[in-house]
Amino acid sequence: MPIVGGSEINDDPFEPISRYAIDLVDEQGDDTPIEWIGRERRYAEKLATPDTTIADLIGEVDPIKVAEGRYLSDELTIHYGMIPRTNRGIFAMNELPDLAERIQVGLLNIMEERDVQIRGYRVRLPLDVYVVASANPEDYTNRGRIITPLKDRYGSQIRTHYPETIELEMEIMSQEALPAVTDGVEVIVPQYMREIIAEITHLARRSHDISQRSGVSVRMSIANFENVVANALEARDPPQRKAGSAARLRPAGRDRVDDRQDRAGDDGRGARGPHRREADPGRDHRDVQSLLLRPRFRPT
Repeated sequence: MPIVGGSEINDDPFEPISRYAIDLVDEQGDDTPIEWIGRERRYAEKLATPDTTIADLIGEVDPIKVAEGRYLSDELTIHYGMIPRTNRGIFAMNELPDLAERIQVGLLNIMEERDVQIRGYRVRLPLDVYVVASANPEDYTNRGRIITPLKDRYGSQIRTHYPETIELEMEIMSQEALPAVTDGVEVIVPQYMREIIAEITHLARRSHDISQRSGVSVRMSIANFENVVANALEARDPPQRKAGSAARLRPAGRDRVDDRQDRAGDDGRGARGPHRREADPGRDHRDVQSLLLRPRFRPT
């Protein structure tokens, strides 16, 4: 994608929008320097944290540019944030509810009216940016919420779910697990071990002893798969090793499932409160152990 050389916000050479690019095109015309950026530079991602500021997302006055002799009223003193810098691209905000509500309010104008408002500046930038956000369901965590006006500015809401079949669980598990690379050693994971790992996760999602409010994610299957492979690497066997031991599944699953009774109050609906029971470390061990004993597979 061509941009005006030196532009902070990926200005289109034919339709520049920043003061820097407009002045440069007016001055040099067809001799304006052009840069090309690849598709990987058209995507930006930011994890929403409580300390994220408007300066990070939208921009701020750059004191260095002011010290160089520019006036505060000069638009060129603005240092743009991540959203304007992703102009003509895709910007993703992960865990949006963790973003402070006052910062969410600051996104309203830039997503609707496309105004960049920084310390009294009112710069209209017709940004061509696709803003995507991810969030857990509101009843999953109590860390924060998405304000209603910001929800209204998103055109679509896509709800995802955990894999509904063992086959899909195994496919995601094999795709996302980190490969175990050791010189001179080859680890073979039999099909029945993959089925056992995926079935354990599915049993946990259906278990009445595990809180389904927080859910059991695919990360449990991935971690179990990686532990089984790591266990095979530690074994003193020939170079070609077969991952067939389920002994390492319990440590990975112990911290990835929540005991419903440990999270529930007197009403039994999983609410936190003064009547919450103290967690029993041994109970999680017994829950996961019982899940390990339930699947019945014949090695093939």
